Amino acid sequence: MIDVAQLTGPTFFMTGADDPVSTADPQAEYFDKTAGPAVRGRLLGVGHNWAADGEGFRGYLTAWLRFTLSGDQTAARAFVGDSAEILTDPSWDRQAIKGL
Repeated sequence: MIDVAQLTGPTFFMTGADDPVSTADPQAEYFDKTAGPAVRGRLLGVGHNWAADGEGFRGYLTAWLRFTLSGDQTAARAFVGDSAEILTDPSWDRQAIKGL
Protein backbone atom coordinates (compact mmCIF):
# COMPACT_ATOMS: atom_id res chain seq x y z
CA MET A 1 0.00 0.00 0.00
CA ILE A 2 1.14 3.52 -0.72
CA ASP A 3 2.10 5.57 2.33
CA VAL A 4 0.58 8.89 1.34
CA ALA A 5 1.73 10.42 4.63
CA GLN A 6 5.16 10.57 2.96
CA LEU A 7 3.86 12.94 0.26
CA THR A 8 5.08 16.46 0.98
CA GLY A 9 4.77 18.03 -2.47
CA PRO A 10 1.49 19.28 -3.92
CA THR A 11 -0.88 16.43 -4.78
CA PHE A 12 -4.12 16.39 -6.79
CA PHE A 13 -6.39 13.40 -6.13
CA MET A 14 -8.95 12.90 -8.91
CA THR A 15 -11.50 10.19 -9.48
CA GLY A 16 -14.60 9.63 -11.55
CA ALA A 17 -17.93 9.38 -9.75
CA ASP A 18 -18.72 6.14 -11.61
CA ASP A 19 -15.26 4.60 -11.11
CA PRO A 20 -15.52 1.21 -9.37
CA VAL A 21 -11.72 0.96 -8.98
CA SER A 22 -10.56 4.33 -7.65
CA THR A 23 -13.43 5.45 -5.45
CA ALA A 24 -13.93 8.65 -3.50
CA ASP A 25 -13.71 7.06 -0.03
CA PRO A 26 -10.04 5.99 -0.22
CA GLN A 27 -9.32 9.23 -2.04
CA ALA A 28 -10.68 11.22 0.91
CA GLU A 29 -8.59 9.12 3.30
CA TYR A 30 -5.45 9.70 1.19
CA PHE A 31 -6.20 13.43 1.09
CA ASP A 32 -6.52 13.54 4.88
CA LYS A 33 -3.24 11.66 5.42
CA THR A 34 -1.17 13.64 2.90
CA ALA A 35 1.27 15.95 4.68
CA GLY A 36 1.69 18.44 1.85
CA PRO A 37 -0.76 20.72 0.08
CA ALA A 38 -3.49 18.81 -1.69
CA VAL A 39 -6.69 19.02 -3.70
CA ARG A 40 -9.29 16.31 -4.20
CA GLY A 41 -12.38 16.00 -6.33
CA ARG A 42 -14.68 13.57 -8.07
CA LEU A 43 -15.77 14.25 -11.64
CA LEU A 44 -19.44 13.41 -12.11
CA GLY A 45 -20.52 11.04 -14.87
CA VAL A 46 -17.07 9.56 -15.41
CA GLY A 47 -15.84 6.01 -14.92
CA HIS A 48 -12.39 4.49 -14.67
CA ASN A 49 -11.39 4.87 -18.32
CA TRP A 50 -11.33 8.65 -18.14
CA ALA A 51 -9.35 9.19 -21.32
CA ALA A 52 -12.28 7.75 -23.26
CA ASP A 53 -15.25 8.91 -21.19
CA GLY A 54 -14.11 11.76 -18.98
CA GLU A 55 -12.00 14.30 -20.71
CA GLY A 56 -13.35 16.75 -18.13
CA PHE A 57 -10.26 15.95 -16.04
CA ARG A 58 -8.00 17.55 -18.61
CA GLY A 59 -8.72 21.21 -17.79
CA TYR A 60 -8.05 20.96 -14.06
CA LEU A 61 -5.12 18.61 -14.57
CA THR A 62 -3.52 21.09 -16.96
CA ALA A 63 -4.20 23.99 -14.57
CA TRP A 64 -2.75 21.96 -11.67
CA LEU A 65 0.47 21.26 -13.56
CA ARG A 66 0.82 24.87 -14.72
CA PHE A 67 0.21 26.16 -11.20
CA THR A 68 2.41 23.72 -9.31
CA LEU A 69 5.24 23.39 -11.82
CA SER A 70 5.52 26.91 -13.20
CA GLY A 71 3.68 29.11 -10.69
CA ASP A 72 1.05 30.22 -13.21
CA GLN A 73 -1.17 32.55 -11.18
CA THR A 74 -4.06 32.36 -13.64
CA ALA A 75 -4.11 28.57 -13.25
CA ALA A 76 -3.78 28.97 -9.47
CA ARG A 77 -7.28 30.50 -9.32
CA ALA A 78 -8.69 27.03 -9.94
CA PHE A 79 -7.30 25.84 -6.59
CA VAL A 80 -6.34 28.74 -4.32
CA GLY A 81 -8.55 30.63 -1.91
CA ASP A 82 -12.11 30.41 -0.66
CA SER A 83 -13.45 31.04 -4.17
CA ALA A 84 -11.25 28.45 -5.91
CA GLU A 85 -13.01 27.47 -9.13
CA ILE A 86 -12.99 23.72 -8.50
CA LEU A 87 -14.94 24.18 -5.24
CA THR A 88 -18.00 25.51 -7.06
CA ASP A 89 -17.77 23.61 -10.34
CA PRO A 90 -21.08 21.70 -10.70
CA SER A 91 -19.33 18.96 -12.72
CA TRP A 92 -17.38 17.95 -9.59
CA ASP A 93 -18.27 16.87 -6.07
CA ARG A 94 -16.47 15.91 -2.84
CA GLN A 95 -13.97 18.68 -3.51
CA ALA A 96 -11.54 19.78 -0.81
CA ILE A 97 -8.38 21.87 -0.66
CA LYS A 98 -5.71 22.09 2.02
CA GLY A 99 -2.44 23.91 2.35
CA LEU A 100 -2.69 26.15 -0.70
